[in-house]
Amino acid sequence: MILEQQYWEAERQAAYRHANYRQNHDYRMAIMESQIEQERAKTRQLGRERLQRAEEQKALKLSKNNLYGVTPTKPCNNADVTSFPSSSFSSERYELMKRQQREEANERRRKEEEEFKALKMAIQYEPIKLPEKTHKEKLYHFHSAQSSSSPRRNSVPSMYHQQMVLDTKLKLIENVKVVEAGIGVIGLPKSGRSFLIGALTGGIWPKNLTAENPVITKNGKAIYKLNH
Repeated sequence: MILEQQYWEAERQAAYRHANYRQNHDYRMAIMESQIEQERAKTRQLGRERLQRAEEQKALKLSKNNLYGVTPTKPCNNADVTSFPSSSFSSERYELMKRQQREEANERRRKEEEEFKALKMAIQYEPIKLPEKTHKEKLYHFHSAQSSSSPRRNSVPSMYHQQMVLDTKLKLIENVKVVEAGIGVIGLPKSGRSFLIGALTGGIWPKNLTAENPVITKNGKAIYKLNH
């Protein structure tokens, strides 16, 4: 009795394993078939897209010939012409015009970038050379000079006695009328007083100032100092 029960239990387990294996096998086969079908559908889709691109290129070539009035070297079949409606020609012509505009814009941008690079390479990092001033412009500027009583008059000027040049041009008038009463100027003649008072009144210099006591500096510039 016990042996018979064990036999039937073993048979039941074997049948269960067989059914389970069959079910798993069918499930795996269904998955494989679905994958194969997906691959076939993808291949068919790629073929259709490739054929559609070829037809679009053919239509674009025909529309380009129609746009520029170019007769094709090889005559077209009527089936090829009638297979594409007129609306497709207008859309293709619009796409062609937009593409040409983009190409022209890219070409202009490329040329501008090349010109900018060439200009950038042509720039030389050198100090700017200012134009040399004329003798008249030099006389219009004020140059500070050392006094005649300085012991370093004829020696090489140090870094603390550099020649100063004002960039602002001075105003020129014929005569300067300055009330000299109450101004004590010791040891200066009248021309020197006019010179000094003109400087103190804001840079107003007489045009008819006599060129007295010229001093030639080391760089060869003629300047005028006060009379002591």
